[in-house]
Amino acid sequence: MAALELVELSVRVRTPLGTLQIACMVWWDLGMKAVTQESPMGCAIACCASRAGSSYRKMRALFEGGDIKDWTTGFYTKDIKKALNKVGIPVEGCGAKDWGNKRIPVGSIVFIERSKKYPAGHFLLKTENGWMDPWINFPHMKPAKSGFRKKLPGKVYWVIDTRDRF
Repeated sequence: MAALELVELSVRVRTPLGTLQIACMVWWDLGMKAVTQESPMGCAIACCASRAGSSYRKMRALFEGGDIKDWTTGFYTKDIKKALNKVGIPVEGCGAKDWGNKRIPVGSIVFIERSKKYPAGHFLLKTENGWMDPWINFPHMKPAKSGFRKKLPGKVYWVIDTRDRF
């Protein structure tokens, strides 16, 4: 089953009598594809790009300081929220303890805690195909590759829910 989201579709139509605006609600296929991060700290950008159906470079332009932070400090939930809000995707984030045992829904972005394998932590996106990992062949960067995992490669520290229900 494809991941679907209810979205509002609005169209303006010119007629001889004037312009009409037609609005309706439709189910839209989220169609999340694997997006590869292009820098060492760019996993948040790649996850957002996949969730928004965009490219890494277009999404990086929506992050404040994206062209610097993706090489230096990385990003926080507030950065993800601002970027996704710019493309009309609402965001709600909470710590894993607050999330509890609830199932993580498709479209959610998680941050796995820092570990020996991921010294800075890592963001992944939940999709119908499993977990989209924007750097699945970490630590190899030349070239970095993205792909899908069946299981998360670490313990969830933060959950960013992007379902349109807030």
